[in-house]
Amino acid sequence: MPSPLQLFRRAAASAAVLCILGLTITKLYEGQPLGTMELFLLSLVLPTLLNAFAWKSMEEERERGKAIATESAAFSYYVLLVLLLLMVMLDLWTESRGGDHVSSMPLVVVLLIASILQSAVEWWKIRKRR
Repeated sequence: MPSPLQLFRRAAASAAVLCILGLTITKLYEGQPLGTMELFLLSLVLPTLLNAFAWKSMEEERERGKAIATESAAFSYYVLLVLLLLMVMLDLWTESRGGDHVSSMPLVVVLLIASILQSAVEWWKIRKRR
């Protein structure tokens, strides 16, 4: 059974994600364009949610957390390199077809993925080890 602090962390992270998703869905429903602020807020709160649900207790996090975080960071690095390469190739491909220059959008996408990926991989690794 998780401690009361762990349960509070889970509830707070879940509530934050639900609020941001609700505001984003409302904005889309009203026909307003989706801005980068909603995406950045979601990318900041989602890793907290994954981290809160990844560990059973604070003791488990202290015992195995550093090794798993190191493994996750190494794996995330290579995934980000591949994504960056794909985004650069997409940018070159769209320019060669005479399309608009989209150099900033791929960088935004990679930045958002970078802020979420490490926590997601850490969560996946913990679940795999159980």
